[in-house]
Amino acid sequence: NSEPVQVAGVAPREFRFPGDPQILMPLQHQGADLGRGSRRYNAVGRLAEGAELAVLRVELQGIFDRLVEEYPEPNDGWFTWADPLRTRVTGRNRQSLFMMAGGVGLVLLIACVNVANLLIVRAENRHRELAVRYALGASRVGLLSHFLSEGLVLSLMGGALGVAGAYWGVDLLVALYGGSLQRADQIALNGTTLVLALVVSLVVGVLVGLVPLLRSRPDRLQGSLKEGARRSSARGSRLGRVLVMAEVALAVLIVAGAGLLTNSLWRMQQVELGVSDVERVLTFNVSLPQAKYEEVTAVNHFFDQLIKDLEPVAGIQAVGTVNRLPLLGGYNLTNFPVFGDPERVAYFVSMRSVSPGYFDAVGVPLVAGRWLDRSEFADDQISSVLINETLARELFRGADPLGRLVGPDWMTEDGLLVVGIVGDIAGGNPTRPAPPACYFPFRADPGLEMSVVVRSAGDPYGVLPTIRQIVRRLDPEVPIFEVRTLEDIARARLGIGRFAQSLFGVFAALALLLGAVGIYGVMSFAVSRRAKELGVRLALGASRGSVLLMVLGQGVRLTLPGVAIGLLVALAAGSLMRSFLYEVSPLDPLTYVVVALVLAVVSLGASYPPAYRAMRLDPIKSLKDD
Repeated sequence: NSEPVQVAGVAPREFRFPGDPQILMPLQHQGADLGRGSRRYNAVGRLAEGAELAVLRVELQGIFDRLVEEYPEPNDGWFTWADPLRTRVTGRNRQSLFMMAGGVGLVLLIACVNVANLLIVRAENRHRELAVRYALGASRVGLLSHFLSEGLVLSLMGGALGVAGAYWGVDLLVALYGGSLQRADQIALNGTTLVLALVVSLVVGVLVGLVPLLRSRPDRLQGSLKEGARRSSARGSRLGRVLVMAEVALAVLIVAGAGLLTNSLWRMQQVELGVSDVERVLTFNVSLPQAKYEEVTAVNHFFDQLIKDLEPVAGIQAVGTVNRLPLLGGYNLTNFPVFGDPERVAYFVSMRSVSPGYFDAVGVPLVAGRWLDRSEFADDQISSVLINETLARELFRGADPLGRLVGPDWMTEDGLLVVGIVGDIAGGNPTRPAPPACYFPFRADPGLEMSVVVRSAGDPYGVLPTIRQIVRRLDPEVPIFEVRTLEDIARARLGIGRFAQSLFGVFAALALLLGAVGIYGVMSFAVSRRAKELGVRLALGASRGSVLLMVLGQGVRLTLPGVAIGLLVALAAGSLMRSFLYEVSPLDPLTYVVVALVLAVVSLGASYPPAYRAMRLDPIKSLKDD
């Protein structure tokens, strides 16, 4: 605020607090902040040793109840609450991060099943070899080291590739979604992450290495020498099919979750924002230092001159100012009644202080009445306002609001005259309807941060250098900040929803890829084991098309049970995603039909190469090879 201050201390680098403040200053109350109706502060406390949060909540509410008795009007309908600071820090990200962790776990499980299946197929192909080794004196411990080494090599190589991918993926993740994630600057690979990756790789390697070992028990190895390879390979084929069914069922879970989130995000994006051509509207903030702009006239002069200088710039169609940008939360009045009628009241009404060109810059239509005229902006006292359609419905319930008076008694002595109704603008929460809003003529307030809205004829960032020059000419010490378009703000509204949908989409793609690899592996193994049979069929006159369809049918039969099981589990677990969905039921039938069709296509695609090879078999060669 143009005043030097002394640095009293430096917090540790690891210090974190909601909002990630860089400068902490002593709290200095302004006169207007001390009213009992003001609710702009949050309290932070440390529980006494042995105290419980539930007891604190009861104690706080008891204190507040006594205040309600003493000061009923400003406190009626309010209550107190206390939460752990960790809950405040993680915010709405907490549930989403748990859901992401679940998705990661499912993908990891699918990968484990896939590798285990690969090793089983490999072991079955070498079953007679292993039986001979055992017959010649090889111990179970020797076989254990053999299989564990294979599993560990595969898992450690996969873990190394995963860490390398994560190194690049983290930067991409933060670049795309950092604005919608709390504490995004702390997302990075560190020692803990690397240790976790190593532990997971070792555990996975041991687990998948043990699976083929369990199938290589001495009694089975001895039996394979007596019975031949066919029966043992049949056992391995059956286990492989079971694992692929489990893999498909897990893939259905992830793909269904991604489908529900995609459907929900699409519906959010279809919500009418109430502003037009958001990609052409540039916004930025200006904060005038109160020590330099102490008088209201100085603040008015700065913004009036800024608008006057910006309006004739080539490429700028309209300019306006507002105390809070659209598509964000607002400065709310808790109770906003019809003037003189406290029974007819709207709650949490967004109050917007606007300049004459604001509505043209944002692109909000006039629904009824008239715009605020220049003389009303010049008055010392606010007398006329515009309200949006939502506020008109909540206050007047179908009656004509034009010419009526609104506003609480403490805010205005004579009421605020409604001269016009404008269209609704969506609020900061994409899952809630547009909030009630009241627009009044811009009033300067020293120390108040204002936002400027500029509608451009083309690329909004093309006029940014000129904007900077004009602001610098007005005051070289005043920077502009938080430069972004309304499109950026609209995208950020979707926040964690976009992040969850995109990341789950990646998980779904990985699950489908792994599922396809599993199906392909089992079908290839089955075709190789049935080469003689298929050769005999072809030699006896079976058409190549019938062989193709037979193998494809086997792939579909392999997939269908997994799809059915996965759909049943997804339907049962769908309620866990209810809080993440917007206008989409967790049991949405269309989503599950699409998921089933996608898995069917993946199954056919994975089964086709082995089926094609089966169709192209040379009967004479396959019989000779056997």
